[in-house]
Amino acid sequence: MASAPTSQDNVYAIASTLHNSKLTPKSNSKLTLLLVNEFENQLTDWRNIFGTHFQIQTASDGLMALKAILNGNIDIVLSSTQLAQMTSADVCKFVKQHKSTEHIQMIFISDHYSEIEEEQMLDLGAIDYIASDTLPKILFSRVKNHIKLVKHTKELELVSKTDALTGIANRFCFDNQLVHDWQAVIRGAGDISLIMVDIDHFKHYNDEFGHVKGDECLTLVAQCLVATRKRTTDLVARFGGEEFVILLPFTDLVGATKIANDLVKSVNGLSIPHAANAKYHNITISAGVTSYSPTFKDETSIGIKEFMNQADVSLYKAKTYGRNQVCS
Repeated sequence: MASAPTSQDNVYAIASTLHNSKLTPKSNSKLTLLLVNEFENQLTDWRNIFGTHFQIQTASDGLMALKAILNGNIDIVLSSTQLAQMTSADVCKFVKQHKSTEHIQMIFISDHYSEIEEEQMLDLGAIDYIASDTLPKILFSRVKNHIKLVKHTKELELVSKTDALTGIANRFCFDNQLVHDWQAVIRGAGDISLIMVDIDHFKHYNDEFGHVKGDECLTLVAQCLVATRKRTTDLVARFGGEEFVILLPFTDLVGATKIANDLVKSVNGLSIPHAANAKYHNITISAGVTSYSPTFKDETSIGIKEFMNQADVSLYKAKTYGRNQVCS
């Protein structure tokens, strides 16, 4: 049984409902604190101090700490300066020199307070250096204050990567994620795919219904694209105007084409009435798909530019061949 068309009056209501599910900062969520100490009794003491306020992970040496950091989701590290396997200075230096981990704040606690060591750790990028005999309530307050700054920074970062109208990722977020995924695919010797989407005859829609309704339509389509994606690792972003991009790491052309067809079908399923002079009665999209297997020999900037150009060419083909379809 076919679904009933979505009236123009209902578009706003649906878009408003979807707006409430946008990716927004969760101020109540606990951030993750990594505790690093070779002595289990000290880790237990720290768990007792911080456990009710933070998500806790632990490590007993420098190498374990680095593995936990590289696995992701660590917001702040509280570590002894005396570590086995890998020195605390080397851990701090590694974290602060790599783009994927430089945001993690490092706090060090020393059993043998030294101005020379304090200067060294702060120069390497640590946010604090604390003597081990600091009272627990003072230690908690200092870490809590740093966590507040971390949370605020994360909220600002999220805002900077979010499209204000639709609530999905913006062009800035896409550009950064593309470089990240490109490198990951090279290391994993896999494919990366890109779907470029354009709402068909969107100017006609704006001309007939106005820009307010146009914004509501953009939001509805954007959230539909996000809802249709198969994996949380796939990124849906607003590329500009009525164009969107879907980034699919470790996905070949066959898989990407299937996803693109699902996107076209899903937007059709919204049944949003189009302008009278549009080709189709309801809002539709055209999608261009491309896939590539980058290697270390590829120059990243040139490879990415060509990759995006190919998706744009495929989108142009889809629009030329009649719109409301997928081309690769």
